[in-house]
Amino acid sequence: MPPDADEWAVVERRGPHLLESGRPFVVHGFNTYWLMYFAADPATRPTVTAALAEAADAGLNVCRTWAFNDGGDRALQLKPSSYDEEVFQVSFGCFGWARHDACLMKCVATCLGY
Repeated sequence: MPPDADEWAVVERRGPHLLESGRPFVVHGFNTYWLMYFAADPATRPTVTAALAEAADAGLNVCRTWAFNDGGDRALQLKPSSYDEEVFQVSFGCFGWARHDACLMKCVATCLGY
Protein backbone atom coordinates (compact mmCIF):
# COMPACT_ATOMS: atom_id res chain seq x y z
CA MET A 1 0.00 0.00 0.00
CA PRO A 2 1.40 3.45 -0.83
CA PRO A 3 2.14 5.89 1.96
CA ASP A 4 -0.35 8.65 2.70
CA ALA A 5 0.13 11.69 0.47
CA ASP A 6 1.16 13.82 3.45
CA GLU A 7 4.02 11.38 4.17
CA TRP A 8 5.56 11.69 0.70
CA ALA A 9 8.69 13.82 0.59
CA VAL A 10 8.79 16.69 -1.86
CA VAL A 11 11.92 17.49 -3.82
CA GLU A 12 12.48 21.23 -3.91
CA ARG A 13 14.96 23.54 -5.59
CA ARG A 14 17.10 26.02 -3.70
CA GLY A 15 19.27 27.92 -6.13
CA PRO A 16 21.07 25.34 -8.28
CA HIS A 17 20.50 22.52 -5.75
CA LEU A 18 17.73 19.95 -5.30
CA LEU A 19 16.77 19.00 -1.75
CA GLU A 20 14.56 16.29 -0.29
CA SER A 21 13.59 16.87 3.33
CA GLY A 22 16.47 19.35 3.56
CA ARG A 23 19.08 16.87 2.27
CA PRO A 24 20.82 17.02 -1.14
CA PHE A 25 18.96 15.08 -3.82
CA VAL A 26 20.81 13.80 -6.88
CA VAL A 27 18.75 12.62 -9.86
CA HIS A 28 19.58 9.18 -11.25
CA GLY A 29 16.73 8.76 -13.69
CA PHE A 30 15.25 6.91 -16.62
CA ASN A 31 12.35 7.28 -19.05
CA THR A 32 9.37 4.91 -19.37
CA TYR A 33 7.07 6.39 -21.99
CA TRP A 34 5.20 3.05 -22.03
CA LEU A 35 4.36 2.81 -18.30
CA MET A 36 0.75 4.06 -18.50
CA TYR A 37 0.06 1.90 -21.57
CA PHE A 38 1.30 -1.24 -19.80
CA ALA A 39 -0.35 -0.34 -16.47
CA ALA A 40 -3.73 -0.17 -18.25
CA ASP A 41 -3.72 -3.92 -18.91
CA PRO A 42 -3.61 -6.36 -15.97
CA ALA A 43 -1.74 -8.83 -18.21
CA THR A 44 1.20 -6.41 -18.69
CA ARG A 45 1.28 -4.89 -15.19
CA PRO A 46 3.96 -7.37 -14.06
CA THR A 47 6.24 -5.75 -16.66
CA VAL A 48 5.74 -2.40 -14.92
CA THR A 49 6.44 -3.88 -11.49
CA ALA A 50 9.55 -5.70 -12.73
CA ALA A 51 10.95 -2.65 -14.55
CA LEU A 52 10.52 -0.41 -11.51
CA ALA A 53 12.14 -2.99 -9.21
CA GLU A 54 15.06 -3.44 -11.63
CA ALA A 55 15.55 0.33 -11.86
CA ALA A 56 15.53 0.69 -8.07
CA ASP A 57 18.03 -2.18 -7.76
CA ALA A 58 20.29 -0.32 -10.22
CA GLY A 59 20.18 2.78 -7.98
CA LEU A 60 17.81 4.84 -10.11
CA ASN A 61 15.59 7.18 -8.11
CA VAL A 62 13.56 9.16 -10.69
CA CYS A 63 11.24 7.74 -13.34
CA ARG A 64 9.84 10.00 -16.08
CA THR A 65 6.69 8.72 -17.73
CA TRP A 66 3.84 9.93 -19.90
CA ALA A 67 0.52 10.62 -18.18
CA PHE A 68 -1.29 10.96 -21.51
CA ASN A 69 -1.98 8.85 -24.60
CA ASP A 70 -3.01 10.57 -27.84
CA GLY A 71 -5.53 8.28 -29.52
CA GLY A 72 -5.10 4.82 -30.94
CA ASP A 73 -4.99 1.69 -28.82
CA ARG A 74 -5.62 2.35 -25.12
CA ALA A 75 -6.20 6.08 -25.66
CA LEU A 76 -6.58 7.96 -22.40
CA GLN A 77 -8.86 10.72 -23.68
CA LEU A 78 -11.72 9.23 -25.70
CA LYS A 79 -13.25 12.64 -26.49
CA PRO A 80 -13.14 16.08 -24.84
CA SER A 81 -13.74 15.71 -21.08
CA SER A 82 -14.11 11.92 -21.37
CA TYR A 83 -11.38 9.60 -20.09
CA ASP A 84 -10.97 5.84 -20.06
CA GLU A 85 -10.48 4.94 -16.39
CA GLU A 86 -8.91 1.58 -17.32
CA VAL A 87 -6.14 3.41 -19.16
CA PHE A 88 -5.72 5.97 -16.41
CA GLN A 89 -3.86 3.40 -14.33
CA VAL A 90 -0.65 5.44 -14.20
CA SER A 91 -1.44 5.39 -10.45
CA PHE A 92 -0.49 1.69 -10.52
CA GLY A 93 3.00 2.76 -11.57
CA CYS A 94 3.06 5.60 -9.04
CA PHE A 95 2.30 3.31 -6.14
CA GLY A 96 4.74 0.69 -7.39
CA TRP A 97 7.53 3.24 -7.64
CA ALA A 98 6.68 4.77 -4.23
CA ARG A 99 7.47 1.39 -2.66
CA HIS A 100 11.05 1.95 -3.80
CA ASP A 101 11.24 5.40 -2.13
CA ALA A 102 11.70 7.09 -5.49
CA CYS A 103 10.19 9.96 -7.50
CA LEU A 104 7.87 9.69 -10.49
CA MET A 105 7.68 12.60 -12.95
CA LYS A 106 4.43 12.50 -14.92
CA CYS A 107 4.43 14.38 -18.23
CA VAL A 108 0.89 15.42 -19.11
CA ALA A 109 1.44 16.74 -22.64
CA THR A 110 3.74 16.57 -25.60
CA CYS A 111 5.20 19.59 -27.39
CA LEU A 112 6.30 17.93 -30.62
CA GLY A 113 6.06 20.23 -33.62
CA TYR A 114 5.55 23.47 -31.70
